[in-house]
Amino acid sequence: MLIFVAAYVAVVVIAFAVYLIRYRKKDEQRKLNQAAERIVREDMLRYSLRNPYADAGNRPIPASRRRMLCITIKTDGKKHRYVFDPEKQVSVGRSDKNQIIIYDAAVSERQALIYVSAGKVCVRNTGNTRRIRLKRGGRQTAISAGGSAVLRDGDVLRIGAHELNIKLFRFDFNHK
Repeated sequence: MLIFVAAYVAVVVIAFAVYLIRYRKKDEQRKLNQAAERIVREDMLRYSLRNPYADAGNRPIPASRRRMLCITIKTDGKKHRYVFDPEKQVSVGRSDKNQIIIYDAAVSERQALIYVSAGKVCVRNTGNTRRIRLKRGGRQTAISAGGSAVLRDGDVLRIGAHELNIKLFRFDFNHK
């Protein structure tokens, strides 16, 4: 009888753990979608303010599915998550003029630039001599100054002592 109770408790604990994992994934996706929605709404507002007399028929409607970029950085035991529209360039470096600022002496003032080229999200090493390391699966590739590489979902960029986890996702503005 004791064995059956222990087995029942184990099944309940496993089911609860599976539920928590699924809930976290849904919650994370919800947060990413909220950030992406803010970006799209800001773009629409900026356009409206620049063109106040444009008729509604000419206003750009956000694409039904828009590609977004989430970069997660772990520093000092804390996760920092940033969501960007990769159609606009994202700069990474030590200077305060970058969208992502990494305070590290081993990082150039403007170390990397994330941009879209031919429909693909890419990273370019704009630093002087410092390399960027791109981890994809079990392989690691060095991107030297002036070099670039295509980014995929799940890639990890190592800039200085920091790792930037890359997540590419699609945001559907019409189906939140």
